[in-house]
Amino acid sequence: MEDAKIVIINSKVKHSLVDSAYNDRRNECETALRELQAVVNIQSLGELTEEAFEEHKSVIQSEIRQKRAKHAVYENQRAIRAVEALKAEGINARLINIHTIKPIDKDIIIKAAKETGHIITVEEHSIIGGLGSAVAEVLAEEYPCKMTRMGVKDVFGQSGKPYELLDMYGLTDKHIVAKVKEILNK
Repeated sequence: MEDAKIVIINSKVKHSLVDSAYNDRRNECETALRELQAVVNIQSLGELTEEAFEEHKSVIQSEIRQKRAKHAVYENQRAIRAVEALKAEGINARLINIHTIKPIDKDIIIKAAKETGHIITVEEHSIIGGLGSAVAEVLAEEYPCKMTRMGVKDVFGQSGKPYELLDMYGLTDKHIVAKVKEILNK
């Protein structure tokens, strides 16, 4: 260990979700789920298709909860469409729903890394400090493997209609499929 060089970094910045809006958004989604469960037999928002959500969204009593739930449903469906498109082309793909960064499900990430050798994270916001970063930490410490983060690069955000923004930032189901194919062809 004579040649070993170690850098220890401490930013002294405290991080907390307690004061962030994350807990409010999560509670709004949980309340929307309970409202939907009165008319649809589901355990999570991820079980709804976009069509089923639109059919039953009127039972959600708050416009903001409707928006939160719609976002969760549509995000999940976009990922499902990408996996289905890959499977239709003979590419064995799986979808893992990491619904919280803290605590993060280390076991499922490590299992997937061992079985596939390459992890791709997709998030519709900055890749800095988000899901991809959290997954990268797990992989770096537990089971290093190839990894690709898809999300908004370190640029100023734009405003617009959701699907147009997803397209602009390369995050539609078609972009996900193209990225997987690109990785497989390297």
